[in-house]
Amino acid sequence: MGKTWQSLMDKLNCPTVSSIKTDGKKIFVTSFCSGFHFSDDLGNTWEDRNGGLPTLKTATFLETPQGRCFLGTDQYGLFYSNTLGKNCSWDKFFEKYSISSLSYIGNILLVGTNLGIFTGKIESDNFKKLNFIRGNPYILHLIRVNGNVVAAVKNLGLFVTNNGKHFVKMNCCDFENISAMYYSKGDGKLYIGDSQGELYFINLSQPFPIADTSLNLGSTSKGRKISGKISVVNLLERES
Repeated sequence: MGKTWQSLMDKLNCPTVSSIKTDGKKIFVTSFCSGFHFSDDLGNTWEDRNGGLPTLKTATFLETPQGRCFLGTDQYGLFYSNTLGKNCSWDKFFEKYSISSLSYIGNILLVGTNLGIFTGKIESDNFKKLNFIRGNPYILHLIRVNGNVVAAVKNLGLFVTNNGKHFVKMNCCDFENISAMYYSKGDGKLYIGDSQGELYFINLSQPFPIADTSLNLGSTSKGRKISGKISVVNLLERES
């Protein structure tokens, strides 16, 4: 429970860890110096899978429910593989970007980079950039929360999407220097660590409304009416 810690350097020489993910007894580790490693026995033994990569500077890993695996690198872009077996060899999706984080909604893959978020279908090779923020925002983290995805954007705070297409600013809090983020399903809290060493949390165990700060309802001439539909979105469900 965090009271004592044991070094795994004798089993995995990976001093510059860039990400750690777990799934049951599986542990997935990316590193900026020794590539991608995984264990399926809680860290007792480790395998590395770096075939086909032009660099060992790996930054983030994602295994999707569809079985396809994705590996993001620093400066060399995104790679994929349909297996982590001994014949695993990573194929390139797109390059010239530093991949900071990976997530998904349904069959849509979300790729966080140093120049924004790219999306595409998990089984496809066609990705396009989302322009929910002008310019080239640096995406720090993408994390799943109740089937939705929260994005931490450098100097701009938190944004959320429930469809992988449209992101809305989370105006509940103002975090500009986010360095780490973790969602705990057990207590429904989104934990946020900043670059100053402070730790915060947002309680998302109850419905959390998400809305743009303004709505453009268009215009109409005198004596005429317009009608439409407004959707109220929260991080637990979608209601209209």
